Amino acid sequence: MNNSADITALITTYNQNLDATLLSIASAALQAQCEVQIVVADDHSQNDHSNAYASFFDYLGFTDYCIVRHQENLKTVRNIFKALPHVRAPLIKCFGAGDLLFSSATLHDVVELLTNSGSSGGFGQILSFTSDSAGGTYFNAPRNAAEYQGPQSDMNKELFLHQMFYADWIPGCCQFFATDKLKRLLCTLADEFSVQYCEDFAMTLMLREEVPCFLDKPLLWYDFGDGISTDKSLNSARKLYRDHSNFYSGVARTRPFGSTLLSARSGFALRKFVALHTPLYQTLRARTARSYQQNGNPVSFNDFYFECHERVNAFLSGTD
Repeated sequence: MNNSADITALITTYNQNLDATLLSIASAALQAQCEVQIVVADDHSQNDHSNAYASFFDYLGFTDYCIVRHQENLKTVRNIFKALPHVRAPLIKCFGAGDLLFSSATLHDVVELLTNSGSSGGFGQILSFTSDSAGGTYFNAPRNAAEYQGPQSDMNKELFLHQMFYADWIPGCCQFFATDKLKRLLCTLADEFSVQYCEDFAMTLMLREEVPCFLDKPLLWYDFGDGISTDKSLNSARKLYRDHSNFYSGVARTRPFGSTLLSARSGFALRKFVALHTPLYQTLRARTARSYQQNGNPVSFNDFYFECHERVNAFLSGTD
């Protein structure tokens, strides 16, 4: 293990296929222009692939890593939070198994932005793809990304209320933070608000204190459809809306900017009723997802994406 790192790539995994997690590891291990630590946080998957992860790190010649396998299923927020004691870098980028960093310079760009801006958090663009995609499609969430202009901005209240009223969240997979900041935010989500899955809300909470920075370039190849937020089952919907309900109630108790968020909570109550008690949920959910996806031809997978796949395929071929 190295003595220092500029940033930690924390990869969450829970019952994903081995190759999905290996692809995420490859995209982090092949980063250039900055020193990277990699932490794999396994939320007690049914199959323990820890030995395969370690072998893959050896295959790549990458030594600054830590594999954390929890002894029970903690859910997403606590899976990340409980892995943070193993993080040594001052900055952190979390993403899920199956997602790939966009290029070899991605984490360098994150480090440069946070260092130069003095911000404790930010987010970038993501390109969503599925197993049959010819490339990625820009997933433009939130809709007002350009308004996030960093800690010198005085738009905390406006941006916070916009998120709460319109549910125009910043996806967790495109967020990055100062490690100490993320630790405090996740602690609040887990212990005060009882949020289990929606780590996305970390940046919403951050808006109570400062405005994050927006990195106006692709950050991640996002495996759309593999997470709880894109799962179509009613059980997943119930889990998500329980998290959202706890979050709205918890935030309202703190009266951010002197508001009880009455209008925002009323809007949420209507969305929750439609989702859990009417047949309209899947139709509206699909329509909302499409509204975030940029029309036009997909962005072709780049050389870095293919390099990650080649490394994983070569490794798995050698272990057959």
